[in-house]
Amino acid sequence: ERGRWRERLAWGHCPAGAQDGLLLHAASIGEGVAAVELVRALRKVEPQLPLLVTCTSFTGAQRLRRDLEASAHQAFLPFDTPGAMARLLDRARPRAIVLMETELWPNLLAAARDRAIPVVLANARLSARSARGYARLQPLARPMLRGLAWVLAQTRPIARRFRALGVPADRVAITGNLKSDLQVPPAARQRAALWRQQLGDRPVVVAGSTHPGEDEVLLEAWPRLQQRHPQALLVLVPRHPQRFDAVARLVAQHGHPVLRHSRGEAPVGEHAGAPVWLADTLGEMLSWMALADLAFVGGSLVPHGGHSPIEAMAFGCPVASGRHVRNFADTYRALDRDGAVAWVDGCDAATVAAVLEGLLGDAAARGRLAEGGQRVFAASAGAAERSARIVAEVLRRGAGTVQRQDDGRVACWIDTASALPAQPFDAATWQRLGAWQATAGGRGSAGFVTHGAHGAVLRHYRRGGLFAPLLGDVYIGCRAERSRAMREFALLQALRARGLPVPRALGARMERLRACRYRADLIVERIPGARSLGERLAGGQGLPAGQWRTLGGAVRQLHDAGVDHVDLNAHNLLLDDAGAAWLVDFDRCRERAGQGWKAGNLARLLRSLRKLADRQPGFAFDEGADWPLLLEGYRGGGEGLRAR
Repeated sequence: ERGRWRERLAWGHCPAGAQDGLLLHAASIGEGVAAVELVRALRKVEPQLPLLVTCTSFTGAQRLRRDLEASAHQAFLPFDTPGAMARLLDRARPRAIVLMETELWPNLLAAARDRAIPVVLANARLSARSARGYARLQPLARPMLRGLAWVLAQTRPIARRFRALGVPADRVAITGNLKSDLQVPPAARQRAALWRQQLGDRPVVVAGSTHPGEDEVLLEAWPRLQQRHPQALLVLVPRHPQRFDAVARLVAQHGHPVLRHSRGEAPVGEHAGAPVWLADTLGEMLSWMALADLAFVGGSLVPHGGHSPIEAMAFGCPVASGRHVRNFADTYRALDRDGAVAWVDGCDAATVAAVLEGLLGDAAARGRLAEGGQRVFAASAGAAERSARIVAEVLRRGAGTVQRQDDGRVACWIDTASALPAQPFDAATWQRLGAWQATAGGRGSAGFVTHGAHGAVLRHYRRGGLFAPLLGDVYIGCRAERSRAMREFALLQALRARGLPVPRALGARMERLRACRYRADLIVERIPGARSLGERLAGGQGLPAGQWRTLGGAVRQLHDAGVDHVDLNAHNLLLDDAGAAWLVDFDRCRERAGQGWKAGNLARLLRSLRKLADRQPGFAFDEGADWPLLLEGYRGGGEGLRAR
């Protein structure tokens, strides 16, 4: 990482070609393989998309740089601190973020949520053990997971686990494993063909992604195996490059010549009978699997959790594995059902030697393993295309096209699809255009404007309560994403992305004053034909039972999304002419875990209805008949309700 340490703190420069596009994060080599396939598929539907690909490990950086070449900019992901992630997103200004497999970084997700940037978890995997861990930390995990715009799960069991943890069902798709669309570079096949020509008919066992404790067992088992297969060659591929030297010393300690591929050494010529070859280079796993007669997938003899067998399956190479495979349990379960994996039930040399020796001596058994692996591999074909379509749709949605400007005094966020005029937060702009309408409610702080198909509401934030005469419309703070306007903008974008019936946010502004204070404004689209619940009941005519249930269902949707509407009342719960329910006025709302606050929201709504009934003669609210209907709709979960 020499010369690139600034990237770990997000102090590095972000090239113009990587801004205002997609940020894709793949931790290391394994996630990088899937990321490359997704990038290739995305290029077919979004060929001009600016792309910044980040990773965590040095080996991942090398792999991504080699495979993506000039099609994307590559950088290290910063440390997951609030400041570093904020700097990254403010400089890259991504329209959307894609995280690969299990890369859920809390501060990155929080920074994205603050900036109304949708996040997609692609090629998602979640073991049963990890799901139980998230469940134990549900107050922390649930808001983080709910913030995901999409979860693109590898398998059906993984999708179920994410839904059980609180990800809305309509935000989870089963797209398959991206690595099943693996495109093998011709150079990888050519290298393998050259090695096979040099090795002749020697049976080759490739032990890929090995961990401490496994290399020792394999080296101890090898002399036993050679009693029946004296020409067999063991290729050791340690998982991490920092272990290359240590594994080389292990090979020497077991009395074998040390042949390091990185030095151009190979079991040919004077070393033609050498039993071990150390594959101490990066990014050549595909070539090793193309060479192998049998693949042992590491991380599985020791309780590490295993590694993906996809590279072996792509070449029809039979797979052997230990039982510690929780990280890829669903893949191995599919292989096991198809009789496509040979299990090694023990971490001792005798057991390992017996399994590998038996397979090398039984070509028919290896053939059955290989055929089963190819069937499982083919079942997920098309995952890259399916995933790319969803990511492209996220990019095209309004939530992914927010233009952010900040000159140090005024910060503005504008939905680029809104076509707002210059200076849209000043009433004078709309008055000059002849688009200013009557003043809306809310302490005289809002006005209607004629804009777009439905019109809009321009709202200036003003304080209420005891401090209003002293503080006016001034708030404390200087960070744009923490201002009231931007927080409400981001929340509305996120709720609409989840299908909730809330208005579309068009723009937000904060104007900084002295002593870390600011004023704020928000523009949202009007809801055609909508009137508040209070207005409808004030006319003296009650609502049909179905509309009361619809209102309850809308509140339940909001609660299921984990949003506490701290000022829920009869004025910010709306019905349109078609009878659809809408929720508005999210000024002080916040995302919360737990359950207790939900009853408080409902109680506040009931109090507001009682107050209006007491003050307005003829107000058409019968608490004994109407309120149970609303609660019935609430208990029903709001099924079928969606934002337009």
